[in-house]
Amino acid sequence: MESIRAASGRPVYIVHSRVDTRIDSTQGELLAASARAAGVDVTTWFPDRGEHMQVPAEYPQEFEERLAGFFEENLQR
Repeated sequence: MESIRAASGRPVYIVHSRVDTRIDSTQGELLAASARAAGVDVTTWFPDRGEHMQVPAEYPQEFEERLAGFFEENLQR
């Protein structure tokens, strides 16, 4: 959490699959909530497919579009 608090003032993008069996998606939700509580601008995506680290493989185009959109929106600030 120290690192996420240190991100205050910088946007953070969290992607966590709801079907991840290695790390439950509630951990991503808790991380996002804690970051928001610390004043961090957080964008989240919790897709319904994709095992641990497999969201880009399950949603290649959507993953790319969402990530590119995040950078486009936040690098122009």
